[in-house]
Amino acid sequence: MYNEIKQNIIKNFLNKGYLYTCGCRKEPIINKIIENGVFPTVYNYQNDMMTMNLGNGIIIDFQFEWLMSNFEKNKSQYYKITNIK
Repeated sequence: MYNEIKQNIIKNFLNKGYLYTCGCRKEPIINKIIENGVFPTVYNYQNDMMTMNLGNGIIIDFQFEWLMSNFEKNKSQYYKITNIK
């Protein structure tokens, strides 16, 4: 049952709104996801893991995969979410 809930959140919230989102830093992207979510959420930047507390002791983890690359013109870095599982 929890796997179904997790897949639903990934499909209808995370992938729909944030998959392939790019930015110069991870923090603003993650902060926007947390701000727009309906459940208390924390992100572990060391492990790229988001933990969502659905209440009643139900906690779901989401693993984020990022692509880190450089812009050609100004040589600055950017991050892009490539997969959420």
